[in-house]
Amino acid sequence: MGRPQKPGMAGIVIGIVLVVLAPIGLFVAAGWIYNQVDLSTGYRFGGQISVDLLEAQPFQVSVYPAIATDCVVIDPSGNSVPVNPISQSITGDDGSSWLAIATFTTVDRGKYQVGCTPPTGSSNYMFVIVPTGLPRPLGLALTAFVIGGIGFFIIGVVLIIVTGVRRGKWTRTFGPPPILYGQPMLMMMPVPYGQPGVYGQPVPYAQPVPYGQTPPGVQPAYPGYPGVSAPTQTPMSQATTYPPQQHANPM
Repeated sequence: MGRPQKPGMAGIVIGIVLVVLAPIGLFVAAGWIYNQVDLSTGYRFGGQISVDLLEAQPFQVSVYPAIATDCVVIDPSGNSVPVNPISQSITGDDGSSWLAIATFTTVDRGKYQVGCTPPTGSSNYMFVIVPTGLPRPLGLALTAFVIGGIGFFIIGVVLIIVTGVRRGKWTRTFGPPPILYGQPMLMMMPVPYGQPGVYGQPVPYAQPVPYGQTPPGVQPAYPGYPGVSAPTQTPMSQATTYPPQQHANPM
């Protein structure tokens, strides 16, 4: 049975991609949903209003001054929408006192008619309709994005951990042996001492040649005188003749 192949890096790469893209996807989804409906937008009216509203979205009706009164809501089909009376004090941004008097939830998307009875004995009054939550489809979409983003993030982390553990296990089982600290790593098998041609082994020197003998494989240059070249001789006929020198008699 051969050595199994080492697990690749695909799991780690995919895990990193999921971990990075999961929060980015949640941010993009939240921005898209916010552009679909702005929860900070309200509708002010004196006593009756006709306004386009999204489907399956909760709303709250408040009145200023804070005096209890009744409201009626009609959907785009002309049917009455159930209104739940409440009583909750609200302080405005400018310190004014409001009273939340009713809540209702739209059914279909379209134009709704909202009418409220003016407070008794008040000549300066104002009603406001504000959304208190996301429309149901957008709420479900946001929930799906959140669950999906968290799920992808967890899957990415698991892929990174599992792939790293598998690669580490393969290295410990089939990889090269660990090098102990302070010990050199052997790069080649040791060679027995004395084997010729191995670096670091002594090379035998040539044996000395006795005097007067020619080393093996070398022909003598001049017979009788091994290793010595023959002198150049000049024939007697070509020799230079020097005149005799005169020597003075000593006194």
